[in-house]
Amino acid sequence: DSEAVEPPSVGLAKTLERFNFPLGRLKTGTPPRLDGRTINWDACPVQPSEVPAVPFSHLRQFRGEQPPLVEAGTLINCHKSATNEESHKLVMKYAHLLPEYDGMDGKGNGPRYCPSIYKKVERFPDRTGHNSFLEPEGLNTHIVYPNGMSGPYPEEIQLKIMRTMAGVENVD
Repeated sequence: DSEAVEPPSVGLAKTLERFNFPLGRLKTGTPPRLDGRTINWDACPVQPSEVPAVPFSHLRQFRGEQPPLVEAGTLINCHKSATNEESHKLVMKYAHLLPEYDGMDGKGNGPRYCPSIYKKVERFPDRTGHNSFLEPEGLNTHIVYPNGMSGPYPEEIQLKIMRTMAGVENVD
């Protein structure tokens, strides 16, 4: 049951309900966060930032300005890793540990289409790998977000799966 994995925020829900907001639950399976100091960056191809960057702000875009980090030359590169057959074996071996989401015959109701690593392996059994983009979370942190690796596995299983991938074999 998903509530056993991550209980709902009851207090927030009660407050929103008092203001007549519609309530519902969405499934989530955010990727683990990685310690970038334990990643072998040299084993992962660089995925450079776009220059010129496409600003989020239309005001900057219309004035032809770049975001401040671009102008300061402090863009952060991402890197690419990928799952492999060993990763996929672990994903399937531990599938029984995944929560069954409520509704829709266990398919859950996600906020957008972003399939978990389990769903990717299940739906595309002929693929020998799925990309994961290692995205540093900021300039002043060592935390890295492994995009493409979402899944609500227990922490120790997430770590086993991550450590099968190039560049993250010794990750914490």
